[in-house]
Amino acid sequence: MNRNVKMYKPVFKSRDGREAILKVYDSLLARWPVPYEALNISTRYGDTHIIACGDSSLPPLVLLHGTSSNSTMWIGDIIEYSKSFRVYAVDIPGEPGKSGERQYPLKGPFYHEWLEDVFSELQFKKASLLGISLGGWVAVNYSVRHPEKIERLVLLCPSGIGPQKISFIFKSIPLMLLGEKGFDKASRLVNGNNPIPEEALQYMKLIGRNFNLRTIVPVFSDGELKRLTMPILLLAGEKDVLIHSEKTAARLKKLLPKSTIELLPKEGHILINYSGRILEFLSQEKADS
Repeated sequence: MNRNVKMYKPVFKSRDGREAILKVYDSLLARWPVPYEALNISTRYGDTHIIACGDSSLPPLVLLHGTSSNSTMWIGDIIEYSKSFRVYAVDIPGEPGKSGERQYPLKGPFYHEWLEDVFSELQFKKASLLGISLGGWVAVNYSVRHPEKIERLVLLCPSGIGPQKISFIFKSIPLMLLGEKGFDKASRLVNGNNPIPEEALQYMKLIGRNFNLRTIVPVFSDGELKRLTMPILLLAGEKDVLIHSEKTAARLKKLLPKSTIELLPKEGHILINYSGRILEFLSQEKADS
């Protein structure tokens, strides 16, 4: 038994909620646009579910989703990523996917040890990491401890570099009390008031009703961030209501001036359809190396 077994919260509020969320997960996976393998690997924090696709001879790229989400969020970009990489879309434990259902604290060794086990089980000597929001935090949390194992690091609106906008948490509480209309408004704000496909919005609502949401994410120290020696691409939306994008960009530029940093004026916290820009960065760094 893991020594930290008492230090977790359950992922789902109910078994019925879990089944409803995973039913939609399976329906999305049935429409996955490229051939894939569903992998389940063992780690010290339970089983981890991975959607693997792309030719096995290609270099590895690990995708880490945000909180209140799972690996099906990559369905729109997976075709492009899998042309150039062997892609591993990993369900983070403690989130509403198919990995372990224990939600461990973000402070402590839990999540970097978990990703270390994933790398070990998949026999990676080196891989590129792409993380969004909490997935960006998980990617940085591992990379500062194992920079030698990271080829390239792509961060989309990452948590943990700039401060969170705690005010939005308090603004969202009264919106949630308004029911469906309130949730719709909060979702639009998170998305920078850009349109959200109805299917995606309904899935967000389902997860919101049945998932034990995380709120506060630890911020990395200057010393930790300075350990990031690999090429880095940061994309952040200027209309992000959850994280201070300008402060995130400024801090990364100050500590790691060689990073590629792009603030997106029309975007909020949810960044999609940027696979072209990301692959351009990955290919450029690959050619330069």
